[in-house]
Amino acid sequence: MEHPRLVKDVMVPAVRLDAKMRPVDALQALIQWNIEYGVVCDEAGKPSTIISREQLQVAEPNESLQALSTYFPYPVSIDPDDNLNSIVQMLAEDVTCQYEFTDLIVQKQGNIQGILIYQTLMSLSRPRGDPLRVPPTMLFQCSICLAKRSVEYKDYDRNNPPMCHGQIMHRIN
Repeated sequence: MEHPRLVKDVMVPAVRLDAKMRPVDALQALIQWNIEYGVVCDEAGKPSTIISREQLQVAEPNESLQALSTYFPYPVSIDPDDNLNSIVQMLAEDVTCQYEFTDLIVQKQGNIQGILIYQTLMSLSRPRGDPLRVPPTMLFQCSICLAKRSVEYKDYDRNNPPMCHGQIMHRIN
């Protein structure tokens, strides 16, 4: 019997970054650790977003990471010892409402271990059943004025989500 692949087999290393850090200090930390990604955490240690070296290189040097971060509406953390098939299945069952096509934070006992890049997950074949179906359009809504905006999946850029009133619109379908 073939041994199942685990999250830790394909995750990308990442470190915890404090939301109050300046981008230049966060970039230096990523360079020092020789990794591409950091997970920005608030004062309570709750992950808010994943940030890359590339994003830090273009940020204003005196901004805080908190200003660059957008909070996940439903942060999802997974364990490095989780089975990849179970993660793919979880996303397939709930892809239209909760996970919003985002990378997943890998933690063990509250410590950041790395991230599982969404494209890696989608490149894996599901063990059985229907292939993962992505809706042709996604509907977003502003939490302030309740305006709705439809975005074609092919045009959706998770690094540049729909905005209204200076806030990220939340996905409702």
